Amino acid sequence: MLFCSFHFLVFFSVVFAVYWTLDRRATRVAAFLLAAAYLGYRAIGNVQAGLDWQIGLALSVCVAVVQTRFLGVHQARVWLLLLVSFCF
Repeated sequence: MLFCSFHFLVFFSVVFAVYWTLDRRATRVAAFLLAAAYLGYRAIGNVQAGLDWQIGLALSVCVAVVQTRFLGVHQARVWLLLLVSFCF
């Protein structure tokens, strides 16, 4: 993924939005539901199998939201950044 591509713009926008909204419960729930719905959508049908970074991003968001419940917001943010670093 190139830094000057549209894919990186989408990736960065999602990570930035989730990172700064992890401290609010309503936005955590919304982010989790959107990511889980996307994963369910991808699991049901074969939709462009070449976009694997989107699956990794959705899984990273789900894990970070669950981590806020057990570890707290600050450690969940660290986990989010660690997990999305493997989406490339």
